[in-house]
Amino acid sequence: MFFDLIQVKKLQQQLQEEISVHLALASAVEQSDSSLSNSPCQLPDKGQELLDSIAILEITVSKLEQESVALQYQLSQERNECRLAEYHLTHLPYPASSPFDCSQFNFTEMSMHGESGREGGG
Repeated sequence: MFFDLIQVKKLQQQLQEEISVHLALASAVEQSDSSLSNSPCQLPDKGQELLDSIAILEITVSKLEQESVALQYQLSQERNECRLAEYHLTHLPYPASSPFDCSQFNFTEMSMHGESGREGGG
């Protein structure tokens, strides 16, 4: 009987620890923060490593999303530059000898070197 009482106490303590870990993990997921220093429960090393990895991955995903937006904006700008160049070529005072192929034109270089080579005001 005494042995059963000790086992029950151990199991209750283990259950309480598991509940604390569960609550700490649930709190970390809700806050999207791997820093659990304010938590009264100490997570196992493996759990803390996983949370740290998740936080790093979240930062990486956020940076990649920002980079994607920047690249989409850059692509939009280059398309607009291409359309503008095509427009100017079709409205020049002298006829173009061949259709303008925007895919072979590098607008980044044109922007860096200026547009001094263009004749006419538009």
